[in-house]
Amino acid sequence: MTIWLTSDTHLSHALVANQRGFSSLKQHDEAILRNLQRHIKSDDILWILGDVAMGGWRDSIVQLSILPFQVRVILGNHDRPSPIMSNHSAYLEEFTTLGGFSSVTTWEFIEFEGQYFMMSHYPHSGDHEQPDRYTSQRPADQGIPIIHGHTHSSEKVTYTRKGTKQLHVGLDAWGLHPVRLETIANLYKEQS
Repeated sequence: MTIWLTSDTHLSHALVANQRGFSSLKQHDEAILRNLQRHIKSDDILWILGDVAMGGWRDSIVQLSILPFQVRVILGNHDRPSPIMSNHSAYLEEFTTLGGFSSVTTWEFIEFEGQYFMMSHYPHSGDHEQPDRYTSQRPADQGIPIIHGHTHSSEKVTYTRKGTKQLHVGLDAWGLHPVRLETIANLYKEQS
């Protein structure tokens, strides 16, 4: 079993599809889903660290429910059950069921070979806009390396003011492909 990570799939999100160079939502979404299926095996686990879908989010996440591997979600600012959304709790069960997700949360810890990482949609600091948005949703910087999405940056590693390492797994940093947890753990070691 391999654990895979990604973020910011943005299925059915016209602006992001256009920014990524696709001429249609269909082409964008098919490319994202194809890249997931190309890498991830049936006994693997995929963590999507937020911003799963926009627009027709219900139809989009149903596409994820037919993937032959387990999908777990950490909510991002564009996800309907995110705490920043109005009436967010009314959507959690529907979101989880339609997507066939084995878990949906706002953050999580994960361990790889004795190293613990926090996983969140948001980094401790940094954004693709200034100033940082959603500061109330960001986990406090306690010196634990964080695996995140949200920034749409090509940078894979950044640091907080305290020197805490932030490891970006968003599709825009990895050529629209998911990344193995092992690769992220090795990146953490290399940059230390």
